[in-house]
Amino acid sequence: MMKKIISIVCVLLTVFLVSCKNNEPETIPDPSTYITEKPFTESTTEKETTTTNKETTTEKDSGKFSLSESFSENLTADEYDAYKIIIKGIDNGESSISVDLTKGDNSYHKVKSALWWGYPLFKNVQDLHYYSDKKVLRLVYSKTQAELKKDAENFYKKVDTILTDEIRNADDFSKAILIYDYIAAQTPDSNINLSMYDVIMSGKGSSVPFSTAFEYLLSRVGVECIHVTCENKEIGQTALTLVKLGKNYYFMSPYHEAKNNGGKFLRYFALDSEQAKAITDVKRFIVIDTQYNELSVPETNDTSLSFISYIDKWSLDVKNRILYYEITDNKYTYKY
Repeated sequence: MMKKIISIVCVLLTVFLVSCKNNEPETIPDPSTYITEKPFTESTTEKETTTTNKETTTEKDSGKFSLSESFSENLTADEYDAYKIIIKGIDNGESSISVDLTKGDNSYHKVKSALWWGYPLFKNVQDLHYYSDKKVLRLVYSKTQAELKKDAENFYKKVDTILTDEIRNADDFSKAILIYDYIAAQTPDSNINLSMYDVIMSGKGSSVPFSTAFEYLLSRVGVECIHVTCENKEIGQTALTLVKLGKNYYFMSPYHEAKNNGGKFLRYFALDSEQAKAITDVKRFIVIDTQYNELSVPETNDTSLSFISYIDKWSLDVKNRILYYEITDNKYTYKY
């Protein structure tokens, strides 16, 4: 009888200990254990801007031709030149654009895909057709030429108000946080007809437009990023962004920040793959190029920035590269 009682007590004690372990609060990473040297590369200023396509220019506005890494890496030099020519033509509302898209295999479709993913004003194009014999692209728009020019003027003015000189001249870590914070302050909207243009101009959009707007602004200031499509178990498809800071990639989602936290924190900034899977219930991550080939997803196993997800309050000293922050009323500094 005594042995039976002891056995029952042992079982109950085991169940109690397991229950306690499962209810332990999540351990917040100790910020003091992270590197305080500068792990992130210095950024170029507007005097010399390097795009993801390795083109150096002195034009402040040159970033309008930038693309996120996954959509730029399989464009040839000729295709990228064609991409720029078409953007200039659409900005001016031209219905006929002379451009050579015959030098590579499937060049027209690759450039069209790049415009779709990387150029916000492409939303004004209702139809287009390329005549390879004449090397002419014909376009049909949803607006008059005067309206298109005005739209382009207003759009680039808005982008310039977002990408201040402080952001343009900052390091990549500062650029990423400040642009993330701006996009996360916009309003999530389930309307599937909204685009990255709408996120930038009217502050509304769903998951994919939030991500592509974030990527567009990052690319404009030379921060490497990759668009990631997520296959989900229940909600179909959503999108995240992989951002390269130093030698490492991190998942980021200003959309989830806006939707879940009103854009107040940095809960979805610099996540590793396991954290990203948890917030989106992901079956798998998909990265595609302009031909919709699936690319390998970069490793995202660096956890040195994990503490950022727990921050309650923060401010950034861009000039001295210091992040001031609080976690549960304790104050810290992180020099990057």
